[in-house]
Amino acid sequence: MCMDPRLKTVKSQVDAASSTDECQVTPVIHVLQYPGCVPKPIPSFACIGRCASYLQVSGSKIWQMERSCMCCQESGEREASVSLFCPKAKPGERKFIKDHKVLSGKSYKDAATSHLKVAIIDKDNPYGKITTEKAILVKKTLMGELDKTILSASCSKTKPPIFRSWTHSGEIIRVTCDDDLTLEWLKTKVPTLKTSERATLAVVKMAELPKLTKASFWVPGEAQADLDEKEVVLRRLEGQNPNLQVAKW
Repeated sequence: MCMDPRLKTVKSQVDAASSTDECQVTPVIHVLQYPGCVPKPIPSFACIGRCASYLQVSGSKIWQMERSCMCCQESGEREASVSLFCPKAKPGERKFIKDHKVLSGKSYKDAATSHLKVAIIDKDNPYGKITTEKAILVKKTLMGELDKTILSASCSKTKPPIFRSWTHSGEIIRVTCDDDLTLEWLKTKVPTLKTSERATLAVVKMAELPKLTKASFWVPGEAQADLDEKEVVLRRLEGQNPNLQVAKW
């Protein structure tokens, strides 16, 4: 089957981009003509080089794919987008049409810096939570360590650790580092912080935050019984919710 000349042009652009050694944003490409659809440029959100963007032809559609890479912090091969540009998307939005659904693309900047957004947790807490009082102590102690680092002789000619944000919400400290050096500094200092409150602190990726498992169950209403009140409640719960394993409470 002869390849459409427009597809050859697109393929040559991607092949040329993928052959480079540096990681950069893929050049803007154009899709083939579809019935009732005007070809529009598609801004790619994959990077090239080590994490090459490439095209795959499937029937009458061209699928834009991206491969796993270190700089994107992605794992595994996944479908990134369909090459039909969404006509309702605003300028600059990376939205594509797939089976009449709009998909939002991930920008290269977001992918390349997502690992710099981390959380400080208390490993002694099953959900990693840190109370407001502890969070204040952690920040105060860490800022003291930061002052020592900035004033040290070894840091006089080098870039100091820089933080872009620090928030405490849901009893979790969320931090955005400026660069990898800041992240490594944070990972080194946090476990060694000495606060008056007992805590085993650690820095984890946002995706590694302990998940809170939610459960629902039915609580029976009041009834007369000769048994001890506590025993009545537990028996009712166990009888109406066998999966709760009340006997192990």
